[in-house]
Amino acid sequence: MRKNRGISIGAIIIGSAALATVVGVALYAYLDEDTRHHVQGVVNREKVKAYVRHQLNGSDKLVSMVDELSDNEVNTLVGLANKTNEAGNRMSDGFNEIIKRAKEVANNASDKVQDLMDN
Repeated sequence: MRKNRGISIGAIIIGSAALATVVGVALYAYLDEDTRHHVQGVVNREKVKAYVRHQLNGSDKLVSMVDELSDNEVNTLVGLANKTNEAGNRMSDGFNEIIKRAKEVANNASDKVQDLMDN
């Protein structure tokens, strides 16, 4: 008699049913706007709580205040933070470009002065 090695048919069926359930729930959450908005609110709420706790050294009371915000308020707060971060990155890139251009102009001026002195 052969020993049953590996995964049994029953385990495959149970695994397939579990996978189908997870895919179905994920598809429902993706297609249903209210569910997706709520899930996004839950995820963003945890992000805000972590930010308040670790970056702002917030107290438990301040962190618990985040739980009192609606999903819409939390999503708006995270959206504003993301836009502020993007604007800061663009400003930093622009400032770096100005510095780079100023160095180029200074080097060109230095080269011209050196050329005049050599002649």
